Amino acid sequence: MEDPIIVISELPKSIQQQLPYSIRTKRKEYLLSTLPYPIQYLVKEYYKKKKDVKYNFVLDYNWSISQYGDFKVIDNYYDLVLEYIRAYLLIQKGSYPFDPTFYSKLKEYIQVKDTSIQRTLINNELRRIINIVSSDLNIPITVLELKIIRTDKLFFASQSISVILKINKKKHKLVFSPWFELYLFWFIVFLRQN
Repeated sequence: MEDPIIVISELPKSIQQQLPYSIRTKRKEYLLSTLPYPIQYLVKEYYKKKKDVKYNFVLDYNWSISQYGDFKVIDNYYDLVLEYIRAYLLIQKGSYPFDPTFYSKLKEYIQVKDTSIQRTLINNELRRIINIVSSDLNIPITVLELKIIRTDKLFFASQSISVILKINKKKHKLVFSPWFELYLFWFIVFLRQN
């Protein structure tokens, strides 16, 4: 291992004050091995404690698992807005820990048989959630297009919602299936508990 160069001015004041005055004033840089042993110990301990980890700009994290085995980070406002809207639309009554009275009625509205009433109710619920996210993050969000897509399979029928949003003058598409995502969310929560 090579002998590191220690710059006295980069050390914290608490260590600098423990250095003899002759060392502080003679030179600005020293090899670690040329310092007295007690000072070497202090400097080594300082650099052990000093973290060299640099964090990227992170706004929040996503529940999906990244390639490193931890959560995927959200590092831009567009993905943050889409994730918050998706999460808020999946909140069930009484399950939000900080406000048990807050919940989304999307699952109830998607069950409505009359498609015109269903579209109006879903649109109103979506706008309510978007207004909450928009005011929380102080970002202008508008709904440009809303589609309810029905898929009929052999033994079951499913519905998904496709929304085109305008976030800070930029269009983004949010597609999700309320029932599938809710089951997936609770399945992930169940796996983490066991």
